[in-house]
Amino acid sequence: MLGRNGSKFLFVAGALVLVIVLYVAPKKSMKQKTPVTGNTFDMNDMVLFQENTLSQPEKEQVSVWKDSIRNGSYGYYDSLAGLWDQRGIYTLSAWFYDEKAEADGDEQSYLQAAYRYFDAYKQAVDTSLRDAMVESAIRCYNKVLELNPSNDNAKTDLGILYAEATPQPMKGIMLLREVVDRNPQHEHAQLNLGILSVKSGQLEKAVQRFRTVLDINPARSEVRLMLARTYLELGIKDSAAMELEAYKASQKDPARVEEADRILETIQ
Repeated sequence: MLGRNGSKFLFVAGALVLVIVLYVAPKKSMKQKTPVTGNTFDMNDMVLFQENTLSQPEKEQVSVWKDSIRNGSYGYYDSLAGLWDQRGIYTLSAWFYDEKAEADGDEQSYLQAAYRYFDAYKQAVDTSLRDAMVESAIRCYNKVLELNPSNDNAKTDLGILYAEATPQPMKGIMLLREVVDRNPQHEHAQLNLGILSVKSGQLEKAVQRFRTVLDINPARSEVRLMLARTYLELGIKDSAAMELEAYKASQKDPARVEEADRILETIQ
């Protein structure tokens, strides 16, 4: 996903902590916004749990922000979202940006909500919560694309979500292809098409995608490692060794150099 600090890719997401949604204003519930068949969690109970983890001064500050929002000062949604961002609780920050987006109808608000719903999907362990976060992320990305059909970053994230987290992986692949057809230099779409090609056993296509990524951005050293492993799967050991040596030369972390050396030892 193209997130707050860049793109999140298939298989390239940090480990996150399971969190719960916080209900802000009295307009609607999380369950209404993200209906999930067989939903087994009660969002109101979860909200109370999360609110009770705050210190008393934090609770008072949150109360002030909520009152301001009820009086029409929607900028305080950013403050509430920021509070939970600082704790790495992205389900909560997603909810606040989502509320802000419904209040102001702004593309960036929907985009910020979508990013965090994607993060929340990654950190959720409960299946129902994961499903809810996926549905919410897809809804918000689709809203972004309604407002700005040329937002290729949002379309890339949406494609990754469909491919990774839904029973419609081909829909995700088609979205990614739309991005690279429109903009062949879109690094993140090309990368994820390469990863999906590996997953589907289309290794030659994966090599082409990874090579394209390196043409766009030679500094993406981790792609050399992906490329080396793909060459090994194809039995092209010389090319794999060359990519591993290039990967080693770009690394300052001894552990990563050691990883490359271990792979090299298997193909000597």
